[in-house]
Amino acid sequence: MNAYAQTNNSMSNPAFVLKLSMVLFLVVQAIRQLVLVNGQYNAKTESRAGQVASWMTITMTLIIAGLLYPSTPLSTKTTMGGLALLVIGAMGSGTYMIYDGMKNKTSQEKNRLWFGIAHVVFAMIMLAFLLYSLSK
Repeated sequence: MNAYAQTNNSMSNPAFVLKLSMVLFLVVQAIRQLVLVNGQYNAKTESRAGQVASWMTITMTLIIAGLLYPSTPLSTKTTMGGLALLVIGAMGSGTYMIYDGMKNKTSQEKNRLWFGIAHVVFAMIMLAFLLYSLSK
C-alpha cells in the first residue's frame, strides 16, 4: 500500500471516517429494513411483492454503500459538514425510534427500540469524533 493510501485510509482522517461511517450506516439500515420487512410479511401486514421490492431496495442500498466507499477525496468543509449531518440524522432517527419503541410496546417496536439505541450510540461516537477533529 502506498503512503497516500495509508494516510487517507486511517481512522485519524475525518474524510475516511465519514466515508466509513456512511457505509456502515447504510449497511445497518439495510439490515434494519430486512428485519422489518420480513417481520411485516410474517405478520401478514406485507405482501410477498412488497417484501421482494424491499429486498431489491436493500440490495441497491448495499451496492450504493460499496460504490460510495472508494470515492475521491473530500474537502475539509464537506467532510465536517457531512459528519455534522450524519450526527444530526442518526441522533434524530434514533431518538424517534426509541420514543416509538417505548410508547408502542409491540414486537415490531421492540426491534425499532434496539435500532434506535444503536443509532444514538453511533451518533454519539460520531459526535465525539467530530469534536475531536475540530479541536485539532
